[in-house]
Amino acid sequence: MKTRLLVFCAGAMIAAGGFGSVFAAQPDEKPAAAATPVAAQPPALRDADRTTAALNAAVTKRNDEVRARNDKAKADFEAEQAAYKAAQAAYEAQVRATKAAAAKAQREHAKNMAEWEAQVAACKAGDYARCGAGAAGSK
Repeated sequence: MKTRLLVFCAGAMIAAGGFGSVFAAQPDEKPAAAATPVAAQPPALRDADRTTAALNAAVTKRNDEVRARNDKAKADFEAEQAAYKAAQAAYEAQVRATKAAAAKAQREHAKNMAEWEAQVAACKAGDYARCGAGAAGSK
């Protein structure tokens, strides 16, 4: 399609006086469209210009609406992502706190068990003061 268009354009340019006349335009020459005032244009061309302008305005309006909708959707998505990341960070902080509390409880339990085993061993070894009511963990 591009090749045919280029060939057509090249043929049209050659028929109009060649490539040299297109590139070597005189500075005082004005394009034909600019030389013809809008009022001097035929009514069909003025109607076509109005129709084109109206269609361009409609397309621009629609593009602006789509762009606004896309910008809002992007902002909503980014806000949802930020909220998700904040919730995820809070959850991970809670998991770390729970693990730290569990580790602390495990260390306390291990310490209490070691003390109790030491008391039981001392009691069995004959240190009766460490047996009974005064002993740690007794009721």
